[in-house]
Amino acid sequence: MISLKNVAKRYSGFEAIAPVSIRIKKGERVVFLGPTGSGKTTLLLLISGQLAPTSGHIEIDGVALKSIRSGRILSRLVGMIPQQFDLVRNLSVLHNVLAGRLGEWGFFRSLISLMFPQERSLATDALNRVGLSGWANSRSGNLSGGEQQRVAIARVLVQDPSVILADEPIASLDPARGEEILKLLVEIAGTEKTLIASMHSVRLASSYFDRLIGVRNGAVHFDLPTGRVTSTMLDELYSLEGLRDAPQSAESPSSPNNPSLLDVPMESYEN
Repeated sequence: MISLKNVAKRYSGFEAIAPVSIRIKKGERVVFLGPTGSGKTTLLLLISGQLAPTSGHIEIDGVALKSIRSGRILSRLVGMIPQQFDLVRNLSVLHNVLAGRLGEWGFFRSLISLMFPQERSLATDALNRVGLSGWANSRSGNLSGGEQQRVAIARVLVQDPSVILADEPIASLDPARGEEILKLLVEIAGTEKTLIASMHSVRLASSYFDRLIGVRNGAVHFDLPTGRVTSTMLDELYSLEGLRDAPQSAESPSSPNNPSLLDVPMESYEN
């Protein structure tokens, strides 16, 4: 269960997320829909624990995010596939997949793994599952966008969190490959893991997800089972009339876990 209670996020007076309350049950497949700058990525970053809310309370499986001080505990709860994949291009596919284990290993084992990869069989099994058998020693920077996306999914597989977050997972892919990635994500999540994505494609969201949450100007515009969302609701969601201009820092496709991506500031919870 994921619970957001009156969660808000502000940047220097700009309200990226107005106070929202959302509950997502274990095993649900949920999509945040909405225009660029609406707050979809910010919501994912808040749920992942990478951003701290300005106000409000977030829990995953009964654990308050603000109470978590251990990377190991957080990595077991939630894993995120950022839009830019956050792969280290000069490292092998194997090393990038094994990055999903860093939360479990700690500093010294992570350092050893750079020279002598740990849990190699776990990574190769994950690569087999995402259709990249035999690619472990390939340089990540030589892969296509779709192949990099599969590496990012394999990284989450070895992390094995309760909740999988995917920020615009098909934004850089053609329609056919995008649909393959969605099928793969849904298959991996199964019925035990919760899958939450941000997307623009209403057709694909409706085909693969059970629940659509429309986000506009930082607020929840609608929150309904897929079959109950009407074309009128979608027209209102994407209407240019009254749509705000969000600053780049408030809605970014980047992950603060990558120190080279500075458009979303990394923050910590206050006691």
